[in-house]
Amino acid sequence: MKDKNELIKKGKDEAKKLKEAFESIGEEIESSIKDNLREAITGAQSFGQAMTNVLNRIRDKIIDAQLDKLLSGFGENFKKKWWQWFRRFLGWYSWRIVC
Repeated sequence: MKDKNELIKKGKDEAKKLKEAFESIGEEIESSIKDNLREAITGAQSFGQAMTNVLNRIRDKIIDAQLDKLLSGFGENFKKKWWQWFRRFLGWYSWRIVC
């Protein structure tokens, strides 16, 4: 029962993070569209350049979100693996000293 509750809580936390990420992406897209359309209207850039910039910003936000997801647990996992390797090395090294 405890494991089930922990899984549910973890799922809710992950859903909340995903919701926040999508809200951030949505806000970024809205801001990018406004800024680039303003520049297209004022003549600072063409409409094509404005839409290219919008699409590039969307692409960048999606890539950032995926990289965050990919690397989110990297530090903790690295620390665990390093510690395991270090303990094995100490065991091997102490055995070599004794023999």
